[in-house]
Amino acid sequence: LSQGNPLQNFGASGDININHRDGNRVMRTIIKFDVTTLPAGATVTNANLRLYSNRDDGNFATNVHRVTSDWTESAGAAGGTNDLAANWTNRIEATPDLAWATAGGDFDATVLASRTTFAAQNNYSDWASAALGTVVQNWKAGTTSNFGLLIKAATTENTGADDRWEFNSRTAGTFVPQLVVDYIVPGVCAPIPARS
Repeated sequence: LSQGNPLQNFGASGDININHRDGNRVMRTIIKFDVTTLPAGATVTNANLRLYSNRDDGNFATNVHRVTSDWTESAGAAGGTNDLAANWTNRIEATPDLAWATAGGDFDATVLASRTTFAAQNNYSDWASAALGTVVQNWKAGTTSNFGLLIKAATTENTGADDRWEFNSRTAGTFVPQLVVDYIVPGVCAPIPARS
């Protein structure tokens, strides 16, 4: 989601961005994972969002939040034309467009995980917490709709240094975003045969 390109989707780009930039240049990332493959009855204990950095421009605090409105993805490329998908202004491009309640994405204010620094370039950075695990558990159970996660700078984004981090997207093909989930599956107790 690009504040400077508020009607453009970047779904086909090989990069996803988190920017803390001067003026009208803030960028946030929304990302969604399919958790339906988790085993039935599993209890999630922790979850870890992993993004692989391909460019580092300094460190700044970032937070992960739960997205609260549905959105669509498309194949919009950086610098290309608008596509019928989520951007800074709209969550679903349609007739008429369906806008975010707040430009830049609708998300729950609760911080699920944070980082104040990033791993070195060409390495994974991790955002892990039990709170993120609880969200995954609720997605799996269907008690909360899975609209994905939003990653953004933690501080006021229209001021400060010209900082930017880029990470591989799923279209990069390698070192793609990961959601690593720790869970417990109840064991099945089998009767022990009597011995005589």
